[in-house]
Amino acid sequence: MVASVANAATPAKPKALSGPAPAITELFVADMLGADRAFVERRIGPAKYVNDGERKYVVAGCNVTINYKGNAVRNMAIDGLSNRCTFNVAKFYPQERLTDAASLTFGGFDKMFRNTVYFPQCFGTCGNSANPSLTAHYDGSHAEQFVEIQVSNSYPYRGAAADKAFRKVMDAITSTPSNIDDNADCSVAVSAIAQTYFTGVQINNIVVGYDLDTNPARCGR
Repeated sequence: MVASVANAATPAKPKALSGPAPAITELFVADMLGADRAFVERRIGPAKYVNDGERKYVVAGCNVTINYKGNAVRNMAIDGLSNRCTFNVAKFYPQERLTDAASLTFGGFDKMFRNTVYFPQCFGTCGNSANPSLTAHYDGSHAEQFVEIQVSNSYPYRGAAADKAFRKVMDAITSTPSNIDDNADCSVAVSAIAQTYFTGVQINNIVVGYDLDTNPARCGR
């Protein structure tokens, strides 16, 4: 006898994905720096976009960018960190007390690496052509195999705290008596202001490896 519709079993709901995607945690490890592109793409699939040595991938729903020199990995990035699109930063810096990238704030990044350099962008010089963003960079030591790491928060900003911090920095710049807003991106004073207001702001993007753009604001410092 065929069961009635009313008595039919209710289909189980698919389980929500939680925690870091295995494909991401397997990719973002120190041993992948210098790995051959063919080796990498056998694991994560082909690139969606290619621009010379830069290749953009979608890995487990996460936006990943890898820069190659020849066919060897030089650096890897995640654009849009989340509880799924993240990795353990200690895989690159085991001596530091670091956990997953998505939980890092600018203040936590600065506390762990100390000698970080901040680069505000478009806080006073871009007009309507771009939205403000903040980047922090750290140069790895010899003991850290000179691995560089760079974090940022750019539009669309991650979290309400980021939006408030950007507005506070902009207000601080415009209220300064000198015409600091004319060269805000390259002002050490503005970097210090941004560093203060962004202490509790979560990072949104991260890149780790070699040959990073250590001066995205194109400043002479």
